[in-house]
Amino acid sequence: MNKLSDYKLTYEEASSKVSDLTRQMALAGIAIIWIFRQPDSSDKIICEGLIPPLIFFVFTLTFDILQYIYKTVAWAIFFRTKEKKAKKKNPDPPMQANPIMNLPTWILFASKVVCLLLGYILIFTYLFDKLTIKN
Repeated sequence: MNKLSDYKLTYEEASSKVSDLTRQMALAGIAIIWIFRQPDSSDKIICEGLIPPLIFFVFTLTFDILQYIYKTVAWAIFFRTKEKKAKKKNPDPPMQANPIMNLPTWILFASKVVCLLLGYILIFTYLFDKLTIKN
């Protein structure tokens, strides 16, 4: 029978993998946009139909870095505060963190995944529209 900590490790590994894949797929999405960027006019870098998915991919990467910045700062503050209160004879006492502390991390995690999915939906819609034979 597994311990609760085993299940925690499982979800932490999975969320880490999702974060890695999300980051890689956002960068791949930007690369796809660059490949299909043929501008509508000479004063534009990419065609207008690819701007919305590009924005979603940039938001994906932004939420990714914000998630890790928040998580790093929040847990560093938690650790330093508790470390200062710990007694010298037990420098590593058992602690319980408030679950609300992780709420911003999960919101940013979900936001980056949603933005990635929306970006790819918009790319597929754009490419399908371009590849569809019009009468």
